[in-house]
Amino acid sequence: MSTREPRGPYSKGIAQRERIIDAALTAYAASDSRGPALKAIAQTVGLSEKGLTHYFASRDDLLLAVLQERDRVDAVDFDESDPEWLAHTVERVASRNLTSPGLVKLYLDLAVAASDPAHVAHEFFVDRYAQLTALLSGLLVARGRAADDARWQAEALIAAADGLQVQWLLNPRTDISSAAVNIARLIESGASARP
Repeated sequence: MSTREPRGPYSKGIAQRERIIDAALTAYAASDSRGPALKAIAQTVGLSEKGLTHYFASRDDLLLAVLQERDRVDAVDFDESDPEWLAHTVERVASRNLTSPGLVKLYLDLAVAASDPAHVAHEFFVDRYAQLTALLSGLLVARGRAADDARWQAEALIAAADGLQVQWLLNPRTDISSAAVNIARLIESGASARP
């Protein structure tokens, strides 16, 4: 199998698609909670709004690609040697989200739309939640937590983080960072639902 880069129109199409995703990610990260207009994103890369449809089957396909790129770029490293690894990681993620309300709104909008199994983002969110739950619960188990407790605690933290983001979009004075960090610290303390 050849390891050469694709040439010709195919490689140009891939490069243009990547430019569109990068432009959309930058635009959403810099926007308020209303998000940018697709027309503005298209103009950034020298296309019309209709021209975007040549590279993406639908608006939702483009938006899903933006979230996938955000996850790739913003991948969080866990410092397992840190006794407060969970709280510190949650604080970093919450602080980053506070600087990009457009991306937070995009994430939440697509998460809700993805509840429909026919939606283009359905599989992405199902996999994302499963992988994040497995990662967090695995790290908690490695710290001595019972597997059942680790799983519900990971699920609760993810649900709380998403819910706090909704509250923040509704009321920007909501201190999502402190609330999420406090929840993470409760989990780190070894709280259990068992009597």
